[in-house]
Amino acid sequence: MTITFRNKQLEGWAKGSYSGKQPLTELVLKAYRKTIGKLQAAPSTVELGQSKSLDFHPLKRDLVGKFAVRVNMQYRIVFSIQTDTNEIEIIEVEQLTDYH
Repeated sequence: MTITFRNKQLEGWAKGSYSGKQPLTELVLKAYRKTIGKLQAAPSTVELGQSKSLDFHPLKRDLVGKFAVRVNMQYRIVFSIQTDTNEIEIIEVEQLTDYH
């Protein structure tokens, strides 16, 4: 799948090139990069649903239409899914959020 990022900070964290103030530990950022890699490697969102470790699920209430996957026990990646004209799914990473 194709991955896009809502902002430069999320993209920098994924590429390991963010140089601003780091609000997250290196362990969280490493897990984030690993999870982004899993998203990129998946051929479709159907495959994401089959991976128990990602805990792929749709969100509710004010986040209807968004989805999340687990980074670790505390953090989740929230994203939206779009499909381009060639039926290729594009994931836009919107936030790395603390669920607790």
